[in-house]
Amino acid sequence: MSRWVLANFSKNWGGGEKWTLTTAQALQQSGHHAHLIVYPGSHLAVQAAQLGLPCLSIKACAFSLFNPLKVLTLFRCFQSNSFDAVILNASHELKFIGLIAKFASIPRIIFRRGIPQPLQAHVINRWYLKYVVNCVIVNSKATLLAMESVFSHELSRLPVQVIYNGLDLQLWKSDYDKQDSSIIGVVGRLSYEKGIDRALYVFAQVNKKLPATQLWIVGQGEEQENLEKIATELGILDCSRFTGFTENVRQYMQKMDILLFPSRWEGFGYVLLEAMSLEVPPVAFDIGAAKEIITEDTGVLVPDGEITACANEVINLLQDRPLRKQMGKNARCHVKEKFSLFRVVEQLEKLLLISES
Repeated sequence: MSRWVLANFSKNWGGGEKWTLTTAQALQQSGHHAHLIVYPGSHLAVQAAQLGLPCLSIKACAFSLFNPLKVLTLFRCFQSNSFDAVILNASHELKFIGLIAKFASIPRIIFRRGIPQPLQAHVINRWYLKYVVNCVIVNSKATLLAMESVFSHELSRLPVQVIYNGLDLQLWKSDYDKQDSSIIGVVGRLSYEKGIDRALYVFAQVNKKLPATQLWIVGQGEEQENLEKIATELGILDCSRFTGFTENVRQYMQKMDILLFPSRWEGFGYVLLEAMSLEVPPVAFDIGAAKEIITEDTGVLVPDGEITACANEVINLLQDRPLRKQMGKNARCHVKEKFSLFRVVEQLEKLLLISES
């Protein structure tokens, strides 16, 4: 049994926080010890407490490394728990926790990158990657390429592993007897990079051809007012449903006929796995890791930004029920084979066996 600590100071909830929480759970269920370091009162902190996961809450900021009390608290936590590995979620965790973990002699200090953008190319990040971190994991080949575009020299001396996000298929199983309802769904934060505006333009063309269709937009964010304005201008507000944030995405997703994935960029795209596990085939713009997740028999990839082509693919799938059903079944099998949560645990376990260069 190994001892892991996963650090994530984000106050918001997103793919990185979901990965931190579900991976900690999976490690515990596999017989390991998993401890979280989180920001007090964050969504992640609340979820971890509800699940009974060991958790240390610290109000971290850019200058926390210069706060003796916070440094001492972390150092004592590391020494008393004798962790085998620490996983650092982003640059804040890297700078604050990385150095303390190094002085506490934690054997494996792992930096995880989950968005397809490199760290800022300044000397501090290069120093940490050279002298503190001894392993890097990324959630897709797209994210790896982004990191290599700036830090190729630093990464060349480190073990670097692509570990895709994973799902517990037992928790992602539909209990809804779905009839054809012509529901197209979009799930994600209502922000620019998620491309919800692009989904509206796609849906406007679909709805013109198939007036019975509905668009469900599951999520909340700063773009909602602007999105509702666009929907009004396109004449589709009455058949577009903004659900707001929900803890239970599955209750909406399992009722969808198609998941539309309109993001402008993504490190991975958890919602693709979630929809596919519920046998909902995705139609996605070909960005980031989408091509690493979707195959030709599990969904449809469309050249990025081609609204009309995307609308036509959605229309074709809605009008071909047998194809849609088969794609959905294939999609769940694909997730089971390639994106199991416990496959993530197996890959993490192997990292501990990699000798330092």
